[in-house]
Amino acid sequence: GLPIGSSRNNLKAAVAGETHEYTDMYPGMAKQARAEGFDEIADWFETLAKAERSHANRYQKALDALVD
Repeated sequence: GLPIGSSRNNLKAAVAGETHEYTDMYPGMAKQARAEGFDEIADWFETLAKAERSHANRYQKALDALVD
């Protein structure tokens, strides 16, 4: 496997990944599900996007709290 990086770099990567999921991935999946008539599934994707936003915010707070 890949070596583990510094806490700062790991948190930055985590924030970026979670941000992608709540801004692009899950909203896109929800839009597609609605277009295909799967409203309940779209609702779940939207719920997942909210969870990912919460994760990104928590990781960002941890990143902001790191002392150099």
